Amino acid sequence: MNEENNNLSNGTNSGINTVKTVLVIIVLILLIALLSFTLYDKVINKNNANNNQTNTGDSNESIPTLTMTDDEIYRKNNNVSDNDVTSFLPYIITDNEKALLQDLVFPFNSINDTFEGNVSFTVRWDNFNIDNMTQQEKNYFVVYKVGKYEEVVPGYDIPEECEECYKFDDEQYNTYVSEDVVKNLYEKIFGKDVEFKNENATIEEHLCGVPYLYDSNSKKYWGNSACGGESVEGSKFSIITKIEKVNDKIEVYLQVGQIDMSNEDAYTILKYNDSDDILWTGRSENVKSNIIDLAKQNKLDSYKFTFKKQSDGKYYIYSGEWQ
Repeated sequence: MNEENNNLSNGTNSGINTVKTVLVIIVLILLIALLSFTLYDKVINKNNANNNQTNTGDSNESIPTLTMTDDEIYRKNNNVSDNDVTSFLPYIITDNEKALLQDLVFPFNSINDTFEGNVSFTVRWDNFNIDNMTQQEKNYFVVYKVGKYEEVVPGYDIPEECEECYKFDDEQYNTYVSEDVVKNLYEKIFGKDVEFKNENATIEEHLCGVPYLYDSNSKKYWGNSACGGESVEGSKFSIITKIEKVNDKIEVYLQVGQIDMSNEDAYTILKYNDSDDILWTGRSENVKSNIIDLAKQNKLDSYKFTFKKQSDGKYYIYSGEWQ
């Protein structure tokens, strides 16, 4: 009987030892796995850090940023389509400079705009300062930037007596933009610190198709889309090359030029202010890379926008000038 109990006890002890052995093995496996994972994670982080250091180098070095995929706010503020990001000219600025850019609203839609397609009308880039602009000039900047206007009737089908049209000096106007749209965009461009009044939106060289006559009864700015002009086989373009924060201002430097596309086999890059100054001629697929090269070398025309801080802490357009 004692012998049976001893055998039973030995068997039980043997089973317990086996379980303990299995548990020890499992614990060892888990420890090894945990150690391996920790070492792997450290190696990956170290490699990433090395790669980042290699890519960034000196923090003051200008790093080309060749895509606009991070600039949702900038594109939304400036009516830039994101359907085909690759068609837009890239920046040549650092990520820190890019952060200063994203909240800015430019007075023109052609900042970093695509050069593909024919462009018949553009706002002439001249020197300007908000303090010296008339209300009509500021309103025109805004109406022009709206870009898309409502039509009461199609431009080339306006009847002799158009009941829906706005009539002024025996003329009928079929396109419009509401004063609410103008006021909201005005504050977005110029800020609430700059006074707004509903007045005609006019400049010395008024562009065809842009609503400019303000009617207080309908509370709309009216224009006429039944107009035309000489088609231009080319386009203006700009590329941002530097952004600086100076006291209460942000200064944005650009290289600006134009492209002659009249010859499909040989596009030509020209200065913005001198159509006779040919900088490059070649195939269309090589245009973009050559624009970037010319901009880096400051061989195009140089322009500077200045944005000024207002009472809400944000920066709004203040001036523009050729350099």
